[in-house]
Amino acid sequence: MTNTVITICKRTLPPNKPGKRVIYWYNEELKLKHQQCKRLRRKWKRSNNQFLKEAYLNHYIACLKEYKNQLIMTKRNSIRQFFSVQDSSSVWKQVYKWCKTPKNLNQSLKTIKTDNGWTNTPIETASHLLNKFFPDDPPDNHDQSLISTSAQYPQSTSNDVPFTTEEVYDAILTENDNKSPEILTNNKYGLFVSLDVAGAFDSAWWSLIILSLIDLNIPKNIINIFRSYFSNRKAKLTICGESAEKLLSRGCPQGAKCSPLLWNILYDNLLKLHLPTGCYLQAFADDAFLVVSHENLNICEDRTNKALEKIAKWGENNKIEFNPRKTQAMLITKKRKTREIDIQMKGTKIEIVKHMKYLGVIIENKNKWNQHLDLIANKSRRLYHQILRTTGKEWGLSSDVLRTIYISAIEPILTYSCSSWNSILDLKTKRAKLLSIQRSFAISIIKGYKSISAEAALVLANIEPIDLKIRYCSSRYLLKKGIPDNEHLSQITFQLRAPLSYRPHPALTTNFSVTNCRRPHQINIFTDGSKLEEQTGCAFVALRNDLVIHIDKKRLANECSVFQAELLAILSATEWCIDKNFDARIHCDSQAAIKAVCSRNTSDALALNIQKSIQTAGIHICIIWVKAHVGNAGNEMADQLAKEATKGESIYYHLDPISYGLRFLKLIMTKDWNIAWKTAIKGRTTAAFFPSIEDRRNCHFLPNYVQTQFLTGHGRFAAYLERRKIHSSDRCICGERQTAEHVLLQCPATFNSRALVEARIGSLKSLEMNKKNFQYLLEYMTDAYKILPPH
Repeated sequence: MTNTVITICKRTLPPNKPGKRVIYWYNEELKLKHQQCKRLRRKWKRSNNQFLKEAYLNHYIACLKEYKNQLIMTKRNSIRQFFSVQDSSSVWKQVYKWCKTPKNLNQSLKTIKTDNGWTNTPIETASHLLNKFFPDDPPDNHDQSLISTSAQYPQSTSNDVPFTTEEVYDAILTENDNKSPEILTNNKYGLFVSLDVAGAFDSAWWSLIILSLIDLNIPKNIINIFRSYFSNRKAKLTICGESAEKLLSRGCPQGAKCSPLLWNILYDNLLKLHLPTGCYLQAFADDAFLVVSHENLNICEDRTNKALEKIAKWGENNKIEFNPRKTQAMLITKKRKTREIDIQMKGTKIEIVKHMKYLGVIIENKNKWNQHLDLIANKSRRLYHQILRTTGKEWGLSSDVLRTIYISAIEPILTYSCSSWNSILDLKTKRAKLLSIQRSFAISIIKGYKSISAEAALVLANIEPIDLKIRYCSSRYLLKKGIPDNEHLSQITFQLRAPLSYRPHPALTTNFSVTNCRRPHQINIFTDGSKLEEQTGCAFVALRNDLVIHIDKKRLANECSVFQAELLAILSATEWCIDKNFDARIHCDSQAAIKAVCSRNTSDALALNIQKSIQTAGIHICIIWVKAHVGNAGNEMADQLAKEATKGESIYYHLDPISYGLRFLKLIMTKDWNIAWKTAIKGRTTAAFFPSIEDRRNCHFLPNYVQTQFLTGHGRFAAYLERRKIHSSDRCICGERQTAEHVLLQCPATFNSRALVEARIGSLKSLEMNKKNFQYLLEYMTDAYKILPPH
C-alpha cells in the first residue's frame, strides 16, 4: 500500500525541478544601470592614459554607488509592496512563517561521534541514528513472556461491522477537572513529581498494547488490524543520498494518527496503579505527573518514595524506562523554612527544583507564576519584533492583517491555560506586564506614536484589555465544563457538549438528508422553530394526503436559541413517527439543523438523540430542506404553530445553550471595559471621539497613520511637539494653541474643509464620532493634516 501511494504521488505530484531562479524585483532600470557599470569598468581597465583612467575610475565608482543604492531601494520597495498587498488569509502562508521561524540553516549530518569514534560514511551515520532512536525490544523475562503469549491467543470477541464507504470518505475529510488538592489554601505540604520516560512512543511494547486492547473487549478484527500494523515495520533514514533501514520490534508507528491512542491505551495501565493514600497520578501522552499531599512533610515524603517505587516497578515489568536523572520534584508549601527532602527513584536521587514546566505551563513552588509570565512575555515580544520588520507607519502589513495576527496568534499565547493562573491578575504589577505587551501590538495596529497610552491604543485597535480577556477565557472554560464561576450563570442548567462516547458507531449512516428519496412515505412532516419577544418555541405538523393528522407545540426556555428549537422540533417529530410506526419525510427550513443531524462529528445532544432515534427506529425517516416563506402550505403552518408555541405557559425544554452563557460573559467583559475607559485618566483625547466602548464598536474601521494622530492627539501638533521638547512653541499658524481639537473644530486654516463636512453631517460642535458621520470625519482629518508643521 505504501509503495502504491508513493507511486501515485510521483505521477500526480512531481517534485519541483531545479532551474534558474527568477528575481521578480530586478527591473529594466536596474539592468541598464548594471550594464552602464560594466561599460565604465571596462573603459577603466582598458585605458592606457593615466588621466583618462583616473576619470573613468571616478565615473565607475560613482555609477557603482548609484547602482547599489538603487538596488537596495528597489528591493526595499518590492518587499514593502509585497507586505502591503497581504490580506487576512494570505498572511498565514508566508509572512507569518517568516516572523515565527528563523531562517532555515543547512543542518544535514554527515558524521557523528559514537562510543567507538566518528562515523566514516553517511550510511554509517544513518545506521547509528536508527539504532539509537529505535532500539530493539529487550528479551522478555518470565512475567513478560506470559504477556507476550497472552497477546497471541485468539480473541473471543466478535468482529466489528465492516467499514463503509461513507465512513472511509468521512475519515479522509477529517484528515485536515481540578484533581490536585488545594495544597496552599489548606496549609498542606505538596510534592509534584514530573516523570520522564526514555524514548516514550518509540519504547511502546506491542504485546502490552495488544493485551490492553483485548482487556477492553475490542472487536477481534480491529485487533488483527493492529497486529498486522505492528508486523514487518521498518524505519528508513536517508543522509546525503545514502539510505539505511532497520526492522522495528517495538514503538508506536511514527506519524500515524493512531499512535497517541495506542500509547494512551498502554499508559492507561500506569494510571490504574494502586498508589498510597493522598497520591494522584495523571498523564497527557507521555508527560506523567505525580501529586502527593499531606499535612506532615515526613509522611508526604515517604508516600512519594513509595509511589515512585511502584511506578518504577511497573515500568520494569512493562518495558517502559523512567529516567530518574531527568525526573524532577517540587515541594509546594506556604512555609518559608523547610528541611531538605530526599526523593529517590530506582536508587537515584531526584532533582528538587523551585519551578517546573508541564504542558507548556511553568508551575512555581510558591504559586507566584512569575516564570510563566516571563515565558509568555518573551515569546510574544520575539514575535512582535519579527512582525515589526514587516510593517511601518505608512507601509507594510495593513492594520486589518496586524489585528488578525494579534487575535489569532498572539492572544492565544497570552491566554494559554489562563484558567489555572488568572488569580494573579488581582496584582497590579502582573496586569501591567501583560498590558505592556498588548499595548505594543495595539500601537502597531493603529500605526501610532509610541507615546500613546495603552487605554487609547486598545480602544482604537478595538481589542479588549488582556486582563479582562483572560478573565473571560477562564470563565468560558469553566462554563463549557458545566461549572460556571458567575453567580447568575451558576443558577442556570446548560446543554453541554455531548461526550465522544455518546456518538453513534462510525459505520452507522447519518446521511438522513436524501433529496430524491424513492421510498414511499406515508407521512409528510413540517417542522419549525421560532423566537418572538425573547421567547422560544417549536412545532411540527404531520400531513397525510395533504390533510393534517397531528400537530405538536413545545415551548423552550427564553434563553434557548432558534437552532435548539429547530432540532427539538425534528426530535419530537421523529419520536412521534417511531411511536406511531410511520415511514415519514421530515421537511425543515433550517440548513444548519439538517447539517448537524447528518454530521458524524456533531457534539450537540439534540442532534445525537435524533441520530440514535432514526438509526434504531426500524422505520424509514428522511429529512429534506424546504425553502421558507415561499408559499409552502405545510411550512407556513409549522411556522405559525411555532410562533404560537412561544406564548405557551409551560416550558418543556429547560437546557440553555452555551452560546447564551458566552454572550453573557462578553457583555460583562464589555461592561467592565467601558467602566475602566470612562474612569481612565489617560486617553482623554480619544475619549472625546469615542465616549464609550459601544460608540467605538459602532464605527467599523481601523485608523491609519494620519487618522491616529488626530484620534489620539499624539502627532504633528505644535502642542504635542512642544511637550516632547521637539518644538519650542505650541502655537498654531493662527496664533492659538495647536491641538487636534483646535485643528478640527476652530482653526481658520481648515475652515473650507470643515464647511464641506458640516454641509454633509450638520454643525460640527464636538469630536464625537458615530456610525453615520465617522467616514466624513476621517476624510476631513486627511485634509486637515496638510496644515500641520513638520517634525
